[in-house]
Amino acid sequence: MGLLFYVAPPDETGRLAILKILVSHMPLSPDVDLTSIAKSAVNFTGADLESLCREAGLSAIRRKSETVSAADFAQGLEHVKPGFSKEVEDWYAELDKKLRSQVVKLQKQSLYG
Repeated sequence: MGLLFYVAPPDETGRLAILKILVSHMPLSPDVDLTSIAKSAVNFTGADLESLCREAGLSAIRRKSETVSAADFAQGLEHVKPGFSKEVEDWYAELDKKLRSQVVKLQKQSLYG
């Protein structure tokens, strides 16, 4: 049996750090505010942020622009939704609860049986 790890989506600081890495080779317009984008991308995972940057880049290409603008990121935010939702969080919480109860049962069994 493998190990299961829960990894919460990054907070705003983490999202900003990820965005900086993802756009490091993208030609950005001066109007792009990564801090603002990080604030807007609540519950985005690293993969979601990568999709967002890709979508913004494609938007710029469709406009035949040499730079990716804030409007391109805004359009990306309309199309890319976070993969981590309240339902997913609740599912992980329920799974954690079930697994913990099984661990307690196994511990009692090995201690007393």
